[in-house]
Amino acid sequence: MALKRIGCKEIAKTLNREEVFTSTGQRWGKTTVHKILNNEVYCGTLVFGGRPGHPAIHSSEPPVRVEDAWQPIIDKYTFNQVQKVMSKNAPKTVHPRIVPSFYLLSGILFCTCGSAMVGRSAKSHRYYYYACNRGCKQGREACDSRILPKKKIEHLVIEQIKSKILDGKYLEELVRIVNEELGAGYAVVKEKIANIDFEIQEVVNRLTRLYDALETGRLDLNDLAPRIKELRVKQDELSKARVVAEAEMTLQGYQQLDIEAVRSYVADLWNILDESEVAQRKAFLRSFVKKIVVEKERVKLYYNLPVPPHGKRTEILGVLPIDTPSGEGGTRTPTHRCTRS
Repeated sequence: MALKRIGCKEIAKTLNREEVFTSTGQRWGKTTVHKILNNEVYCGTLVFGGRPGHPAIHSSEPPVRVEDAWQPIIDKYTFNQVQKVMSKNAPKTVHPRIVPSFYLLSGILFCTCGSAMVGRSAKSHRYYYYACNRGCKQGREACDSRILPKKKIEHLVIEQIKSKILDGKYLEELVRIVNEELGAGYAVVKEKIANIDFEIQEVVNRLTRLYDALETGRLDLNDLAPRIKELRVKQDELSKARVVAEAEMTLQGYQQLDIEAVRSYVADLWNILDESEVAQRKAFLRSFVKKIVVEKERVKLYYNLPVPPHGKRTEILGVLPIDTPSGEGGTRTPTHRCTRS
């Protein structure tokens, strides 16, 4: 009997659509299906060690195999046929160092469902998109968010950074906001140290009064010993807290940004966004953007610092229309495949 070549993704979609969930009540994903189809336990074979994900695979010892360890639920022939089909369908694997991700927003772009947006390609890698990882693995029943053209969404974010952070008319305001935040953070730590010093002095005053009572003989040592011990413990705790606060103040530092010095670096920063390697551009974007969440017809940017003109840390932008692979416009979802991002 010939086996119909159905991919793990299609199997997961069918199970989810028919509401046949996992033993834990979760939706199926293609990775889970793939693991099950590769697991010899279902044909009655126990394999210990020597398999991916097991620590013993790194040793020189061969795996321990026990045939007919229990009653199988599928026969060996069917299992082997499945392995042959999967090996033919398996893509060629390439080490990620050889093919690095060129998706600029990978790691910071998320779907409104909470899953990451991952890189996808269509038409033999002629078109590139970002799509919800959950929808990619579990089908549109799990998440029906639309795909976003890689070039357009990356351009939108880069232009927003340029206009809100690297633009001359906003730069002075941005420096002022950052300086205010630096000063506020420094002031909070400074006030914390002052409060600790006040508490320490209170403890010292109480200990002094107790020692005076001992010297004058008004109170006995047995009566005062527990209280003295308690105050000394508190004094030690406050001293440690002060050291930590001082270290925090030292790490924060407090050096006002110079607007002229910042302006002198703007041209270099623009070049990083436009001309640098992908790794440098990614690092630069992450220094300003915490995450980006796709919400249907718009995206929400979460900044690492308040941005002019109102000093907000979030901003909502409209998403550009999506083109089909033929370039004719519209919002049809193209045929695509997952790629490493």
